[in-house]
Amino acid sequence: QNGFELDELHDVSINSGTLADKQVLAYESATQLWKNKQATGGVTVGATAPSTPNNGDAWFDSNDGTLYVWYVDADTSQWVQVQANSALEGSILARLGALETTTVAFGNLSPNYIINGDFSINQRNFTSTTTNVSYGFDRWQLETASGTSTYSTQAFTTGAAPVTGYEASNFARIITSGQTGTVAYSLLEQHIEDVRTLAGQTAVVSFWAKAGSGTPKIAVSFDQRFGSGGSPSDIVSVPVGIVTTTTGWARYSVSVTIPSLSGKTVGTTANTSSLLLRLWVSASAAIGAPAQGIGIQNNTFDIWGVQVERGSVATAFRRNQPNIQAELAACQRYYYRWTGVTGESLGNVNFWMTDRGWGVYYLPVTMRAVPSINYYGSGWNVLANNLNISVSSIGATSSNVNSFGIDCITTGGAGVQNIGGTIRVNISGGSSYVQAVAEL
Repeated sequence: QNGFELDELHDVSINSGTLADKQVLAYESATQLWKNKQATGGVTVGATAPSTPNNGDAWFDSNDGTLYVWYVDADTSQWVQVQANSALEGSILARLGALETTTVAFGNLSPNYIINGDFSINQRNFTSTTTNVSYGFDRWQLETASGTSTYSTQAFTTGAAPVTGYEASNFARIITSGQTGTVAYSLLEQHIEDVRTLAGQTAVVSFWAKAGSGTPKIAVSFDQRFGSGGSPSDIVSVPVGIVTTTTGWARYSVSVTIPSLSGKTVGTTANTSSLLLRLWVSASAAIGAPAQGIGIQNNTFDIWGVQVERGSVATAFRRNQPNIQAELAACQRYYYRWTGVTGESLGNVNFWMTDRGWGVYYLPVTMRAVPSINYYGSGWNVLANNLNISVSSIGATSSNVNSFGIDCITTGGAGVQNIGGTIRVNISGGSSYVQAVAEL
């Protein structure tokens, strides 16, 4: 404003040959002059690091949300990841833990795509199984070939769960024995509904594990499964990584970029595609890339706290849903089991013949697909006109994603036809139950 250029002011030296955008005047003590220099300390946001950074520049990696600072010391210069303040991190995680137990109107705060990752839901009341392609804990299935793989539920000693502040009750165990030959494997797996999940993104898988002895490995892989109907694309297997376990509980994590769906075709039948997580505990070389060469391992493997989330850094474990009731409902989308006690009513039926009645049972949640309905046990009877009438057969009719029909045939039901009321179906023994199955 006074008619002076910057380089005409006292103690200012402007080098016109180095002028560039976003420069500042900085005081140089060695020459006691103000000189034009490139500003430092800015933050660049992008998927790749700046090519010509200055000391103190920051870069926010938009791929995984990591913040780096360009650090220059006497000998080297490099991008250094900014470490979280432990006290602040602890405070944030504590608040998130408190929010986990609260139903939030704006939806699920959890980053975890795995349902029942803490193995707290066990509708099947399973204790152990050695059967290939069999479910135990809700959503978790065993696959095995050769020898014997025993998948079982184990209980934590109170206060001995691997995560301080998360008092888990159960964990999964797989014991492999006698596995030999070219086609031998054992794994625990869960289908995450919809192959679009995390497609084209970085995902991190984390879990706690320990071994019975030695240092056996666990391999992690994904399958992109494109569903049924029409002409869906073939399965895409995605090796994720290998962890080496010890005999003490420890948390492990591996990350991978899930392939995009560009050029792929998803099946036309709704809700049939998935992203399949597999935790391999044993696999012969012939199994190939998904098992990543871990080899046949006859050992004991304990697993808990499985989490799949977006990004490359594992965060604190959280359930898929904000509370245990919602987690149960998420499991019941795929499997529901009604187990009554003696004298408990399954539902009501109306008799349209002297020996046959029909009713409707309404499922607690909408299931993924029309479920298969199976009745088990022989302890079913009907209470009608204050009489207990034996049921010779019971089955389901007209199932849909929200309900199924109850169809029962009785013996000795004279006088109950068209009585104008409802008749309860009861169980006379505690071992009878009905299940609805809509697993992927």
